[in-house]
Amino acid sequence: MVTHGKDRWKRTIAEVYLGTENINLKMVRNGYAWHYIKYSKDQKLAEAEAEARKHRRGLWNMKDPLPPWNHRKPVKKKSE
Repeated sequence: MVTHGKDRWKRTIAEVYLGTENINLKMVRNGYAWHYIKYSKDQKLAEAEAEARKHRRGLWNMKDPLPPWNHRKPVKKKSE
């Protein structure tokens, strides 16, 4: 694991490896994780997500996958 500090909630920001294989990259490439471009400018992750989207892997096989950062936002109620 290669750590890159902590986020505002004190969670460790890291790249996870199994031997020399980058698990973060593998998860994104297989469509099991999002590349969060707001906080990451990693070109390899961006390319891996584009490839996963193109080939409709993992979550990209869903009709309308919901990004986790949108899932956490409070839902505004429509006024009647």
